[in-house]
Amino acid sequence: MVMRKGTKVRGRVDAGYMRKRGVKSSKTSMKVMKSDELTQDFEEKIIDWCTFYRRNIHRFIEHYFGIDLHLYQKFMVYLMNLCPVVVLICSRAIAKSFITALYACAVCVLYPNSKVVATAKIKKTANLLVKEKIQKELMNMSPNLCREIKTIKSNQNDTEVIFHNGSSFVTTACNDEARGARSTVLIVD
Repeated sequence: MVMRKGTKVRGRVDAGYMRKRGVKSSKTSMKVMKSDELTQDFEEKIIDWCTFYRRNIHRFIEHYFGIDLHLYQKFMVYLMNLCPVVVLICSRAIAKSFITALYACAVCVLYPNSKVVATAKIKKTANLLVKEKIQKELMNMSPNLCREIKTIKSNQNDTEVIFHNGSSFVTTACNDEARGARSTVLIVD
């Protein structure tokens, strides 16, 4: 019989697993934690949650942003995060731009100081991703996303979403002027 840690065996929970997680049994006395231990424990939990959400970005979108996704949308977002190159060939009205903007915002929140660049044949089309999807739809759907966004610069020449953690979402036209733009995530429309 293979027993995984933390699994119940006839009504009991693996004691070693519980001790490792810091769960006290009812027979031990209560221990007062020092502030150093508390902050170290807090930092470890933050690191664990960041790692979990970076590996499961679709769950981050549902839990933190509070946006419910359909099953196919979860697959799309998960694969966008997993694979280095993703090509989405979809029919009309399947929420390609919505999922792309949502993924870009999730990356900007989860990875500090990241730069997401969206390009299109003309700059007006790329700007629609910020104006229509992020400003009008996503910010209305998710108050947590509104809190994460510091400013949105939107004018004729420059459209940029700046996040509090130093990340940015920039749009450019796909031409010779955009040459040299660096990014951690590139979206081509």
